[in-house]
Amino acid sequence: MKIPNFNTFPTLLSERLIFRQLKTTDLPAIFRLRSDKVVLKYLAIPAAKNLKAAEDYMNMIHQGIIEHKWILWGLTLKNSDDLIGTICLWNWDIANESAELGYVLLPEYHRQGLMSEATKVILDFGFQFLGFQEIDGILSPENIYCIRILKKFGFVRDEDFEANGVVRYYLIKK
Repeated sequence: MKIPNFNTFPTLLSERLIFRQLKTTDLPAIFRLRSDKVVLKYLAIPAAKNLKAAEDYMNMIHQGIIEHKWILWGLTLKNSDDLIGTICLWNWDIANESAELGYVLLPEYHRQGLMSEATKVILDFGFQFLGFQEIDGILSPENIYCIRILKKFGFVRDEDFEANGVVRYYLIKK
């Protein structure tokens, strides 16, 4: 695995999506993603109480990118610059060449195949560009839609892992 140079943020594209760096105008959408009950249903994080909490989150994300702890993209549809979700590779373990996949999407964009489309791009980026050998998904066993996405890409459940009500799926680079 190589340590990436993100002096120029890697903007990515898929058929319907643009993967871009977060910007200050995304603050209201980040607040919504971090406070919406549907989005947070299976996430073990407290809901953002105000825009300051969302701003703190954005600052944390930016700092983690600089420190090579993770990378997070804002997702927009190609015909709009409005943020509809985020996708990331985080919890980097450089020594073991592994990372964890994470994503959220505004409810009105659920079940349209967008996150499957985004996942394919990010898995390719993680394995090919960053050189990860394994990418994990740690999630609630009740989050059946996310589990379906992981299985679609060949993720396998780690039957020996269960902690704090979450399960682990993993994908080894082919």
